[in-house]
Amino acid sequence: ELRLTQENMVRTETLAAVGTLAAGIAHEINNPLTNASLNVQTLKGKLESCCGYDDILKKVDAIGRNVDKAAIIARELLQFSRKTETEMKPVNINSVIDGAITLLQYKFKNISVHKTLSDVPHVMGDTVKLEQTFINILYNSIHAMPDDGSGDICIESASDNGWVKVKIADSGVGIQEENISKVFEPFFSTKDVGIGTGLGLSICYGIITQHNGNIDIESREGEGTIVTISLPAADNPG
Repeated sequence: ELRLTQENMVRTETLAAVGTLAAGIAHEINNPLTNASLNVQTLKGKLESCCGYDDILKKVDAIGRNVDKAAIIARELLQFSRKTETEMKPVNINSVIDGAITLLQYKFKNISVHKTLSDVPHVMGDTVKLEQTFINILYNSIHAMPDDGSGDICIESASDNGWVKVKIADSGVGIQEENISKVFEPFFSTKDVGIGTGLGLSICYGIITQHNGNIDIESREGEGTIVTISLPAADNPG
């Protein structure tokens, strides 16, 4: 327990330090990205009003997509570094899960989602941040599926001695054993270069910690991954 406590302290301090750095970087690149995006839109508008510029329009569109991608990364950096107070209210965790699934419905395609949601007590939490946590975890599960994109995601909620537990299990490719201890580190990612920023699980860890909860990952390469989130029930201070 002492070792786990020390590891959590080091992880929290590391996240705080990297968060400060990330905030500075994000603010520095946000303004030029905004200007670039506005100029791209202006240029597109002028080219669209003329004829014979289709090839140039395609290149401008490509520039616009890359600027947008960079802007998304900047927003993720800001989210990762944000130190705003979490607005705690009684939250139905099952409704939060349903909301996350609905928002990602178009991503599931060949993936079957199985829900076993029990009648659990409310938790004290920030609905938006908790929904973001489930979106990030489900997004990882989607990207962990085999090449054909098919598989299963099982989501369960249960009550356990004053805690509300949510388990998300996928049938994806799993995580190599040597990488399990790194998954909550900022910017660590097993995805291909150019896909994701490696901030998703770091953000999840920060949010769940703000909620006095725990997040754990079990995985074996080729056997899928299980993410378990534990949050104190509203009548349990944790």
